Amino acid sequence: MPIVQFENVTRTYTSGEHELKALDQVSFTLDEGKFVVILGPSGAGKSTLLNLLGGLDSPTEGKITVNGRDISTLSDNELADYRAATVGFGMTGISMLCGESPPRRSCRRTQKRLPRFVS
Repeated sequence: MPIVQFENVTRTYTSGEHELKALDQVSFTLDEGKFVVILGPSGAGKSTLLNLLGGLDSPTEGKITVNGRDISTLSDNELADYRAATVGFGMTGISMLCGESPPRRSCRRTQKRLPRFVS
């Protein structure tokens, strides 16, 4: 039985009249015990794919199944339970490079210049 299955998954972002398909009809299956590497240039949809798999975003079309459960249709509370029990996210940031908690002033200045991603 596949542990992860994407079936014709599309994720489209809309801004006004403009549409951007970050993923377009993506289908694949991952079996238990396999290691996977996701490679591609900037803008290829790697982060979008991981956000969908982690339940941080929803597909515009298609179905995502994890351990036999369609996560595309879960409520917010069910998604929170799914994330707590099934997936993990390792957030990174410049403060980790500074080695201090809280980061010293020079690290905080650097952080302000870098893009931030909020989920």
